[in-house]
Amino acid sequence: MKKHTVLGFALGAAVGGAVALLRAPSSGVETRRRVREKTGELSGQAKEKISGTASTVKDQAVATKDTVKHGVEASVDVVKRNAHALSDAASEGYRVYREQLEVAGTNGHVK
Repeated sequence: MKKHTVLGFALGAAVGGAVALLRAPSSGVETRRRVREKTGELSGQAKEKISGTASTVKDQAVATKDTVKHGVEASVDVVKRNAHALSDAASEGYRVYREQLEVAGTNGHVK
């Protein structure tokens, strides 16, 4: 759940509970005691929801970080392989070029 939804739910529950207690027929002392108890209960429930939400967000952040890390590592490996292949191709091209120069030196032109 989104943090705002959890907080809105907790606030609505607290207000609803307080209104219900205030409208119930009982003494002022009893009503205040019940309001305190209900407020404590709702506060605890809200803290649990927020803690659970924070834990879920943290877990998702860690999973996302791991996914991105693995993606970057895989991309780096691909770039390294391509760089090596390009280097090998350039070396081979230069070798062929040098051979052609040697051949040209013996018969006067490059093939």
